[in-house]
Amino acid sequence: MLLSDGEPEAAEGALTAAGGSGSGVISGYAGHLRGHILIGREDLDPAADLLEAAASTMNA
Repeated sequence: MLLSDGEPEAAEGALTAAGGSGSGVISGYAGHLRGHILIGREDLDPAADLLEAAASTMNA
C-alpha cells in the first residue's frame, strides 16, 4: 500500500523490518521490493546487491 500510495521511504522501512523476519520467501520478496525502490532512486549498485541477495534467499 505504501508503494502504491507514493511513499517509498515509509515502504522501505516496513520492507526492511519484513526482510529481517527470517522466512526465506518473505525476506526475499521484501528485499526484491526494496531493490526496486533503490532503482527508483537511481542507487543502482546497492540495488543490484540487494536484488542478488533477495534472489539467493528465495532460491535457498
